[in-house]
Amino acid sequence: MLSRAKVRAQVNISYRRGEHHSCDGRDSWGRLALPRDRPTEEFVTRNSEWLRMGGHLLLIGKATRGMMLTICSEGQLNIGASMLPRRSVLRGTIIISATFIFGLAATAAIDAMGWELAWTATYFHAGGPGEGWIHAREFPWNVLYDYGEYPSVVLLAGAVVLYISALIGRVPRQYARPCLVVILTIAIGPGLLVNVILKDYWGRPRPAEITAFRGAKEFRPVWKPGGAGEGKSFTCGHCAMAFSLASVAAFYPIHPVPACCGLAGGIAYGTIMGAARMAQGGHFPTDVLWSGVLVLMLISLLYYVVLRIPETTKQPRAPTTSARGESSPTVR
Repeated sequence: MLSRAKVRAQVNISYRRGEHHSCDGRDSWGRLALPRDRPTEEFVTRNSEWLRMGGHLLLIGKATRGMMLTICSEGQLNIGASMLPRRSVLRGTIIISATFIFGLAATAAIDAMGWELAWTATYFHAGGPGEGWIHAREFPWNVLYDYGEYPSVVLLAGAVVLYISALIGRVPRQYARPCLVVILTIAIGPGLLVNVILKDYWGRPRPAEITAFRGAKEFRPVWKPGGAGEGKSFTCGHCAMAFSLASVAAFYPIHPVPACCGLAGGIAYGTIMGAARMAQGGHFPTDVLWSGVLVLMLISLLYYVVLRIPETTKQPRAPTTSARGESSPTVR
């Protein structure tokens, strides 16, 4: 059963010609105040024929703000987004800003506590015949370095196939936009932002290249770029590819549980990849941190602001029973 309406409702009537008509005592614009004690099913049943002609029931309230109820020709009750664009962009802006602030705060803490060099030094063996990054080719760090990017490549290939399948109608069209988030995240994040722009032009020497670890260059904090040709430590390309697995979170409106697992798994995998690259003298902790921050910001930007998936992708829900005792199709 659908829950009783606890809010006032406004009904907008529009035909294909764009005309507005009154109906059953409503005024010329078809506005109606739905009583608090009247079930939504009763309203839908009494006005189903009228709603089929183009009427919309717009619920306004805390729990249902922005949700549009529409009766299609088969009498199916659909819920689609009407006023979500602004909310989606706002939510995305908040998440992106919070992620960026977290990156700044974590960077400041790491720098203030001296953890940048301290954590990196734990992987460096000083003195003796075995001096150097002794764990660089040990299991599992060597495997992660050699094959750690493959899962993201497989995910990218799968997203491309699924996207094409959605375009030609082999799978539901709602899979197209989440696939685009995955494709664009990997292409723009690790592909363009990290490996082409930041690595080539930020100019931060790797741990293995600085004097503290028997290298020839001076250590540079992450907030002091040296320019092109000075190093390729910032940010971590392997980590960015690993964090890109979190882009499966874009499928949340369709498959919530797998999407949440993918988000958590991507963050965890990126962190493990970061430990591997630090053990090999390839990156500092803040290189790993900002790989994750930038990729997560990009995912949020694509999901909430660019493609606006929360407002364009229908989320399947459990079937409900109509007022006439019939089992209605899925409420979406």
